[in-house]
Amino acid sequence: MSREDWIRFRELFDQLQALPLDQRGDFLDRELAGQAELRAELESLLAGESAATGFLVDRDVPATGSLVGPYRLLEPLGEGGFGVVYLAEQTHPIRRRVALKLIKPGMDTRQVISRFKTEQQA
Repeated sequence: MSREDWIRFRELFDQLQALPLDQRGDFLDRELAGQAELRAELESLLAGESAATGFLVDRDVPATGSLVGPYRLLEPLGEGGFGVVYLAEQTHPIRRRVALKLIKPGMDTRQVISRFKTEQQA
């Protein structure tokens, strides 16, 4: 993916995250007509995000080996007041090792999520 394509991908992803779920399909239809591959990548990333969010809100902190969206948790690296950082392997759309911070169950307040999103941008 070229630098320009990556920038557009990131901008579209950010715009999609800000939209209610029921408006995302229309947005994708409008912005990505004829670009099925890019649309599939964005939908996959959004699905992984939704799966991870639902998993964390509804269950205990996942164990090593668990899947969280497109990530397989390999080992915990550290823990703070709001979350746990894991060494994880991203399986899609590319295969790589990443550090993945997960918010602890019960810590999903607006303030914590806002702080988490700020960290994500950094």
